[in-house]
Amino acid sequence: MKQKVNSYNLFFVALILIYSNTVLGQKEIRVIESNKLEQIKINDTIFQKFCGDVMIEYSNLKIKCDTIMIDEHKDYVTGWGSVSFFNDTLNCSSDSIKIYQELNQIMFYQNSELNKKKLSINGNKIKYDFEKEIIQYWGKGNVQNNDYNISSDELIYYVKDNRFIFSQNIKLLNDNITINTNNMTNTDSLINFSGPTKINYENTVIECQKGHLQHSTNMEIFDGLTISSDTTIIKANYLKRNNNKNYFKDNISIQINNNTYIYGNKLIQENDISTINSNSYVKLISDSDSTIIFGDTIIINDKNEYAEIKKNIILHGNELNGKCEQLTFNSNYTKIKMIDDPVLWVKEVQVTGDEIDLYCVNNQLDSIYIAKNPFIIAPEDSINCYHQIKGNSLEGNFVQNKIDCIKIKGNGVMKYFYDTNKLIGINNVNSGNINLIFNKNNLQEVKCSQDIESNYIEVKKEELDTYKREIIYLNGFNLRKK
Repeated sequence: MKQKVNSYNLFFVALILIYSNTVLGQKEIRVIESNKLEQIKINDTIFQKFCGDVMIEYSNLKIKCDTIMIDEHKDYVTGWGSVSFFNDTLNCSSDSIKIYQELNQIMFYQNSELNKKKLSINGNKIKYDFEKEIIQYWGKGNVQNNDYNISSDELIYYVKDNRFIFSQNIKLLNDNITINTNNMTNTDSLINFSGPTKINYENTVIECQKGHLQHSTNMEIFDGLTISSDTTIIKANYLKRNNNKNYFKDNISIQINNNTYIYGNKLIQENDISTINSNSYVKLISDSDSTIIFGDTIIINDKNEYAEIKKNIILHGNELNGKCEQLTFNSNYTKIKMIDDPVLWVKEVQVTGDEIDLYCVNNQLDSIYIAKNPFIIAPEDSINCYHQIKGNSLEGNFVQNKIDCIKIKGNGVMKYFYDTNKLIGINNVNSGNINLIFNKNNLQEVKCSQDIESNYIEVKKEELDTYKREIIYLNGFNLRKK
């Protein structure tokens, strides 16, 4: 049967406490219930010790525990053993507490949990300033609500404003995202973070210096932004993520591999599709040369390992240059297809066709293929004329980004010029196949085979311009502006 403390003793103690609090300007402590009361002396200080189902009222708080001790000077009150604590806004539990009356503070020690509506604060050293309505912990703790679980070394929580300030070794967790940082604030649904920060979501790692998160899905990031995934590394000055759509801007670089980069000032990612524009270009780096491909818009399909560049495309390299209106990459950037009025210049040699396929190994050009209507124009500077070759299809090989040989297959036609002092020799050749041999991107030798027909004429240099166009140019001749 529960044993109640003598009512006279309780009344006497309550009177002492009420009187002392009034004199000292402290809040009243009222003992509501206890099974036992005893007076003990520790280091010359007298304590009132209440044991067994103890309940006290202090300020607007009710506190229950197994044992409470109150010193004679009312400097502090300690309680331990299944401590619970509640008022209109908070519900708390702890192994032990200490009340500092002059400071209007309560300390919670070991296995402490403070609950407010759907919010839970846990730690082994928590301070509650009930006058200012501020909760703090240090030495590690965590905060949990419906959206997040946030752990940190230190916390300051302003109860009225529902504002959290976390510091040191912070880790935010929910079903979608993990954030590690050293400084974080949380007000309502908005989380701000700063300092070196690492964010994990959807098999992606984000590193940055500053940003905020709202409703666990909308994110905005600034400063030192790097995003790493299985396929790419993206750097930029700014990222806004909204409903699984990413908006990047300013100084964007996308690293596809160690030698392939994509740049631009605007990037939108949605459903495995990345669209880059505003000063956009691709850089292919190799041991012997680097090729830069500029275009108005670059579209990357990560799922299919496919990329496309649209409008005003320019290829620029030390040895190779080109233009077209559409260009695609596939097979992990090992095949380049130039579409819509494509043209290549290998030094001064111009190559055109309906479409031009370039194949790369380690970002070095390995081979070229034109399936239909290849046309080669090579200048003969000594007489201001152009050698011309065309046919059904074209195959060629490169060595260290320099063209080594080209083979024209099927219905080969060639117009070749010779400087013979006062005369110009024009050799018109039809051949089943025409092989071109190059040296350091300069045309050195032409070999014809199968069904060869040749027609050679000579004209005076000063009369060359008077001849009909078909004498000077093959049908389809179009010298493009480099």
